[in-house]
Amino acid sequence: MLNIAILCLSCYINYVSCLSLTSPDIIEKVVGRSVTITYVTDFADNDIFYFEINYNNSQIAGGTKGFFGKTPSTPFGNRLGTSSSLQSQKKYSLRIDNLKYNDTGLFFAEIRIFGSNLKANSTTKLIIYGGPSIISNLSSTYTVEENTTNYKVPIILQGHPKPQVTWEFDGNKNVRVETIDEKKRKYRYILTISIITREMNGKVLSYEAVGNRSKINETAKLNVTYSPTFCDTAVKVIEFEEVASAMFTTHVCGNPMPTVSMEFGGQSVAVTHNTAEKDKYKYTANLTSYLKPSRCGRELIATAENSIGEKTSKVVLKYKFTPGKVQNLKSSRKDKCIITTWKNVDTGNCEVWYTVKYYGGEELLHKQNTSSGKVGASFCDSDKVPKVNITRIVAISNDTFKQEGEEEIVTVVVAKDETKPGTKKTVIIVVVCLLTILLVIILVVCWIVYKKKKNKQDPEKESTGSGRRPLNQGTPLPHHSDADGYAIADDLIENNVERKNNTEGISLAQLDDGTYDQLEVMNDNPYIKNGAIVDNAAAKAYPPNNMKTYDSATNAVDKQPKKPEVYAYSRPRNTGDYNGVNPLAGKSTNQNLYSEPERQTSPEQPLGAGKSGAANP
Repeated sequence: MLNIAILCLSCYINYVSCLSLTSPDIIEKVVGRSVTITYVTDFADNDIFYFEINYNNSQIAGGTKGFFGKTPSTPFGNRLGTSSSLQSQKKYSLRIDNLKYNDTGLFFAEIRIFGSNLKANSTTKLIIYGGPSIISNLSSTYTVEENTTNYKVPIILQGHPKPQVTWEFDGNKNVRVETIDEKKRKYRYILTISIITREMNGKVLSYEAVGNRSKINETAKLNVTYSPTFCDTAVKVIEFEEVASAMFTTHVCGNPMPTVSMEFGGQSVAVTHNTAEKDKYKYTANLTSYLKPSRCGRELIATAENSIGEKTSKVVLKYKFTPGKVQNLKSSRKDKCIITTWKNVDTGNCEVWYTVKYYGGEELLHKQNTSSGKVGASFCDSDKVPKVNITRIVAISNDTFKQEGEEEIVTVVVAKDETKPGTKKTVIIVVVCLLTILLVIILVVCWIVYKKKKNKQDPEKESTGSGRRPLNQGTPLPHHSDADGYAIADDLIENNVERKNNTEGISLAQLDDGTYDQLEVMNDNPYIKNGAIVDNAAAKAYPPNNMKTYDSATNAVDKQPKKPEVYAYSRPRNTGDYNGVNPLAGKSTNQNLYSEPERQTSPEQPLGAGKSGAANP
């Protein structure tokens, strides 16, 4: 038994020693080349095993004794190939073409014997060298606006080892540079320019990157944009001695190239672009046809514009010109003076003086100059004034180039008194008439106001004479009153008689003696008069000859539903009874209740209404 055990142990030790797997520890390759990784193993011919290869913990190939190949999906794609050789030395190989920087990594291979715990493995580290290579390069031109701060120009390079980059701007290598490490051997290099000025336009920036076995470099230009400016030395006034050769030239700086327009005296001026230097452009204009006397001293306005902004330049133009002949010259003798007037010559903003000469025949008696802008002159208090019969005037330009205009001559006449006879007297009469009319209007208004106030203070004086006051000043007297002077109910309602909601009572007017009459009607029930009950039905059956009836259904003023007849009556003004009989004594008073009152007014005078909300009976 012991011998058998020793034999078995010997066989097991020999078996383990036969299982091995080897590969290079490190492989270094240049980017873009190919690499082959070979794994060598020893196993018995009758062993059943499984072999697999992983790349950065992901399987990329595997197989057995009879088959070895790549998995369907790998990071290498079609660049990965597999092969095997099962001769005396068993080999399994991987081939990767067109190596990239991100192919760098660990390749781990393992072989396992089926039916046992026996296995072997091997690890290979692949390192890709090379570069630098450009991932993001420089543009040929960088367009940036003037005064931009902290302007950044980036590039991205890849390589192993990390590329060393040197920047240069306008021949200066002392520049701000920032480096940011990214994944997969990528590095971002950033050049920062603190502030962009127009002087940097067209300047060159560049870099050089040095890697493992090579170096690269690139260049670019700055295109600095800015709004136009007038590059010439500023002048306020330009004077042209010869109008026929008057040319205006200006230089404008700007990027992009500006367009220039000009205007003089409200008229557009044709402009020509001639030549250009770096960011400097020349513009000219022929001004001969624009320099008229009426525009002298006015501003020539030049406007330069591009996509960034615009700029305006103004310059005053003065030039030699003949002022011309004055117009509307008049000269007259008045009192002890010669008064001369004329229409000013239009010379724009340029000064012009006038020389006035006074002649007596051919003899020059007096000469005087007027200041610029004046259009009149006088010659007084001289014994020569009566002798003057001719006045001559000439305009003279008074700027740098003095030039006389054409002389104008006029004969002196005696001044006329332009005041028309009787003008002052007529004005006085008109003023007096207007004041008189205004005074009359004021007096009439005051009288009307006085009368209104008087009537409000003493309404008794407005009494009709029958002992009844009118309703108000604006309400006409009842127009339905009969010849006997008794107001009917129609008039009472129309002239603001108060209606009560429940009793449909009519409050009658206050009489002169301070008493009141009241008439209340409720359907066909007896009505109350001064506290006494009166048989309404009996009153309607035997109405006295002075009683008036009213049916509200046909009334044009009161649109209420039909109500029973209402009776209106009158009474003496000086007592509270009717013809000396007390209406409160009982039924025997019914006859006297409607008897004819004493006449206080003429039959033609109608009864009035009382205070607001009441009417006379």
